[in-house]
Amino acid sequence: MYRSSMVSGISDTKPVFTVNVGAQWNFLKDKASLSLNCADLFDTMRMKVRNRYAGQHIDLNMGQYSRTVSVKFVYRFGGSISKEKKEVDSSRFGR
Repeated sequence: MYRSSMVSGISDTKPVFTVNVGAQWNFLKDKASLSLNCADLFDTMRMKVRNRYAGQHIDLNMGQYSRTVSVKFVYRFGGSISKEKKEVDSSRFGR
């Protein structure tokens, strides 16, 4: 994600970016999958704001702990019976 710099009233905000990555592996004949995801990989979600107005000089450096890592395991047991899909009655749409 990238948000460019912006000016809002008396505030001048620097650009902010973050990189998210993920990978998924399917195995056991596609009955199981393992996913690994990381949000804000480089820990760059830091906002810098500069205010200059009427002799006031304010610099804000705001950061948050936004890097997260998650692991997900899914096993599909199977044996479920898929229901028959019904057609949608589109005659009421006026076509």
